[in-house]
Amino acid sequence: MSSSWHGKSHEGALLKVEFMDGKVGHSDLHPWPELGDPTLKECFRKGGVFWNRTLWLAHQDADWRARGGTPFCKRQLPLSHFLLPNFDMNSSDSKRNVPRWLAQAVEKGYQKVKMKMGRNLPEETRLLKKSIMDFSSLMWRLDFNGKISLTEFSSWFEINSSWLASRLDFVEDVRCDGKKIKSHFLPKILMDRLKHWSLNTKENLKVYKPEIEVIPKVLNSGDILTNNLGHPLGHSQALALATLAGCEQVCGLQGLEFYDEDIWPGFLKYFGPVTLAPRGLGFGGDEYLRTLVWKRLN
Repeated sequence: MSSSWHGKSHEGALLKVEFMDGKVGHSDLHPWPELGDPTLKECFRKGGVFWNRTLWLAHQDADWRARGGTPFCKRQLPLSHFLLPNFDMNSSDSKRNVPRWLAQAVEKGYQKVKMKMGRNLPEETRLLKKSIMDFSSLMWRLDFNGKISLTEFSSWFEINSSWLASRLDFVEDVRCDGKKIKSHFLPKILMDRLKHWSLNTKENLKVYKPEIEVIPKVLNSGDILTNNLGHPLGHSQALALATLAGCEQVCGLQGLEFYDEDIWPGFLKYFGPVTLAPRGLGFGGDEYLRTLVWKRLN
């Protein structure tokens, strides 16, 4: 969310839900008001899509736990792209970290990289071009988080397509402005979050976030799933639902490097693009969840 989020911490909540049938499940509630989501307090006070989805996820966790099972057992877990950490485009020290991060990604076996765009497009473009030239094995996914319109993107892409087109996996979240663009000229565009799916692209592909959206029983072959960059339990939820959906694309189900090591519990581990199934029942994290002190919601 780095193209929309300027802070160093973010508000979310873990829920432990005791259901009427005696089952107990856990879930992560992590809205992003910067992207138009309700605040955490609004979710608690008014309910709505986020709240309902969080309760549904807790019920799924409770069902798996009651059966003594896990959604990860004997299933193929989707691979993930490498998400470039947030960095300050105005800081030369910060930008110097990017080649190091990309070198580490290549060494670990990643083939696809996702980069947030739109806060400082000229500087981002220069950095992107240099990175593409320096790391020839990587394919790129560019997420604009609605910062530029389809018309603006089309002009930008036309200027830069000679070095970018063959290395671009897809573009995500350019804002629909109602103008018609020659669709054969554009790269593959995926849209994130339900309210953004009004963009009429030639393939109409989508990015689903399992924590906040219902995953259809049949995915388009190019659809992908990503987590909501919330708590690691939310990452585990997204990984579970992507696994159950049988998504064959490289997804976006990692991102724990955004957490300080003393905050996140370590029950998810990465080996490059491979995420290991968490230990425990349901969505996992049993040892960590037992250490928490829970406060009852009124």
